[in-house]
Amino acid sequence: MEFMDEALLLSEIRKDNEDAFAFLFKKSFPRLLGYAVRFVENEEVALDIVQECFLNFWEKRNLLVAVSVTSLLFAMVRNSCLNYLKHEAVVEKHRIEYLAKVGGDVADHGSGGQLVDPVFHQRHWLTS
Repeated sequence: MEFMDEALLLSEIRKDNEDAFAFLFKKSFPRLLGYAVRFVENEEVALDIVQECFLNFWEKRNLLVAVSVTSLLFAMVRNSCLNYLKHEAVVEKHRIEYLAKVGGDVADHGSGGQLVDPVFHQRHWLTS
């Protein structure tokens, strides 16, 4: 079944119509995955993020009222990517602090000596 109207699609998803959700998934997944990959620059991470967003969407489907389904999914993916990048920046910061404390060389531990704040990198990408 085709769900060309987003209002009908959302209405059917809210009624637990798994075919409507499968249609949304198949229609939206490739674009959302490409969008996420541009943020996190890692296809496996992007795949996890997009899948998690669809899972959250399905679990909260009854709370959705008169929204653009596509816009909502893109916003969910963007926010999840930014949260992931913020988390990675915190992990990197703590790794650097730990290495400084134990006298290690940052260049010897996988960053190539060039530390780039992933959130800064993505903010730059968004504004260019």
